[in-house]
Amino acid sequence: MWRGIIGRGFTVDEFQSYIGSLQFTAWRPSFVVVHNTSQPSQALYEQWQQRPNWTGEQWLRNLESYYGGMGWSAGPHAFVAKDKIWGFTPFTGPGTHSPAWNSRTWGIETVGEFMTEQFNGGVRDNLIAALAILHNAIGLDPADYQFGVRGLHFHKEDPQTTHKQCPGKNMVKKDLVAAVVGKMQEMHPGDHQDVPARVHEAATNDMSYAELNSIVWLQQQLNAVGNHLDVDGTAGPATTAAVQAFQRKCGLTPDGIAGPVTRTAIKKAALAATQLGAA
Repeated sequence: MWRGIIGRGFTVDEFQSYIGSLQFTAWRPSFVVVHNTSQPSQALYEQWQQRPNWTGEQWLRNLESYYGGMGWSAGPHAFVAKDKIWGFTPFTGPGTHSPAWNSRTWGIETVGEFMTEQFNGGVRDNLIAALAILHNAIGLDPADYQFGVRGLHFHKEDPQTTHKQCPGKNMVKKDLVAAVVGKMQEMHPGDHQDVPARVHEAATNDMSYAELNSIVWLQQQLNAVGNHLDVDGTAGPATTAAVQAFQRKCGLTPDGIAGPVTRTAIKKAALAATQLGAA
């Protein structure tokens, strides 16, 4: 059964107010998936805007007919264009946009064909703002990849999708994540300070966001159990030695490699230490 649509466009400020008015009690997403529309491209969208009777609201109603006609129960949650953030599927429930992840993610479509068109200007600014608002709304971290399942994702990363280029080569993930984290901090000064400044420089080094933030998380957890590491995202000898010491203490193979078993043990120990400190 079709779930209905929001059916309206928002400026950034209006979108922030709208998302702030919602309650996420029955359903909460685990992360956000970014797409591009391909059609319309930015050029075609601009042509549509020149038509005498064209409105974004009518475009959304056309999309509703299209998705409903395919037998879907919903579509993506929003379409981000250079002029507005167009609300589609209600943000308080799952949408249909990425086959492996529909039930637990927000899907955000970006108007453009970013294999050929540049990702810049109003569409870039609106996407960064929309993503920052959504991540802030329920406490998601776009750079959180500690277990490889959270953090901001591109559609092409879905193991079940056939759209292996979406959202296009001209939208670079590490640049987008850095910009979203920066926008989140701008909107809420003092928050998100656990993400080190070096995260914002990831575009200029060879370390991926997944690697960088994974090391940051590891260092934070190791410090919670009694170490005094610099939380700098660098897997140096001090971090390796701290992992080895923890592994020996727990009876694990002291290879200095923080794999899933070691990370789970560190997380449990850090949680216990935090609770003990609070008590």
